[in-house]
Amino acid sequence: MVEYQVYMRQHGHVLQNTPVEGEVWILRAWDSYHTWEDGRGNYAWDLGALHANLMSYAGLGDSNVDFGVWGRKVRLPMGGKIVTAVENEVDNEPDLKAAIDLEDNPGGDRVTLKQKPHNLIELQVGGDSSQFLLRLIHLMQDSVPETIKPGDTYPAGTTVGTVGNSGTTLVPHLHAVWGFTDTNS
Repeated sequence: MVEYQVYMRQHGHVLQNTPVEGEVWILRAWDSYHTWEDGRGNYAWDLGALHANLMSYAGLGDSNVDFGVWGRKVRLPMGGKIVTAVENEVDNEPDLKAAIDLEDNPGGDRVTLKQKPHNLIELQVGGDSSQFLLRLIHLMQDSVPETIKPGDTYPAGTTVGTVGNSGTTLVPHLHAVWGFTDTNS
């Protein structure tokens, strides 16, 4: 972990703003169930927001609009080149019971998640020769602005979509994950 942090700082890969508009909190960092995601979530955060009632959802939490983070703008936390933009995947209905079951099994030994395609932005950070990527996952269906095009470079703070519940997820949140591309494949 220390080497990773040093690399990020030495190359100027630091957040210039939060990826979700408004006040957010980290629902889950890379220190719990993300550790059993086959390495894909080793450097991931799940970001949520409080509803007006100071909980993450209102009512029974059985609709996406019940969640405080649902529909909030997703902004690039650092500048870079968009290499992938997906927005046509359907949002899931929330499943609080399954989300609670997941939290009760931090080792992942009794949890089976069905892999589903998700809406995302994939950002190359550090120039064309950089292998460093930031993925912003679980965007709302059809929320990526028409002005966002793969191959174009955008500054930090650019709105790239809204928080949704697409892909392999149980409740609305933004999954931000750092990674490197494998140039040896």
